[in-house]
Amino acid sequence: MKLYVAPASQSVVSGNSVTVQVRLSKAANSKVDYAKADMTFSTNQLEIVSVSRSGSYFNASGGPVTSFNNSKGTLNISGSGDTLPSNADVLVASVTFKAKSAGTGTLSYTNASLAGDLLGSGSVKNALTATAGTSVLVSSPPCV
Repeated sequence: MKLYVAPASQSVVSGNSVTVQVRLSKAANSKVDYAKADMTFSTNQLEIVSVSRSGSYFNASGGPVTSFNNSKGTLNISGSGDTLPSNADVLVASVTFKAKSAGTGTLSYTNASLAGDLLGSGSVKNALTATAGTSVLVSSPPCV
């Protein structure tokens, strides 16, 4: 089971926006009804403009719950939903960034990320086996 960001890489001109999808892919028969994506991003190149829950599979109770801090470069998304079928690839949330300055910005998962079975006690039986972030190449605007 894998939490990943799509697309895996892209390019944008400084001052413009770029949107990525945080997704969960599952091929095993593990029970999955909860996902938590704890992420960090490059604050020199990227700034979060918005996080959209629209279309998220993990939409129970109005979720997923999202928070971010542009100063610290952190993004947290967590939510629950119906148990995923055996083979699934679903949207967790969409994130729109503003490109700030030239360079390569990254969005990466921390070790606190997980996905699995939300148990009655509020704990999670984690079945996450892999994560994959993204890189955004930010270029300077062309000289006119």
